[in-house]
Amino acid sequence: MCVQSPHYPQSYGSDERCTIAMIGGASVPINVVRFDTEDVYDTLTVNEAKYGGSAGPVGVIPMGNIEWHSDYSVAGAGWKLCHDWAASPP
Repeated sequence: MCVQSPHYPQSYGSDERCTIAMIGGASVPINVVRFDTEDVYDTLTVNEAKYGGSAGPVGVIPMGNIEWHSDYSVAGAGWKLCHDWAASPP
């Protein structure tokens, strides 16, 4: 299963916000397919850590909801995250 920024693979928009609900919790790490946001200002928050620029949450196991926020100006190419099902236990 994958999630992505709005309009992906085109640039996301200004003043966007969304919450990705992790129902039942996740037990596998995030596989970052692409991550390109305006550093510092457009951030994805996973486990209370903010990610921006080209530094996505590679290998992070989300313990709660994932939050996305973009500001009012510069936009990046966006992001696409998938669960690395190959890494999940049998």
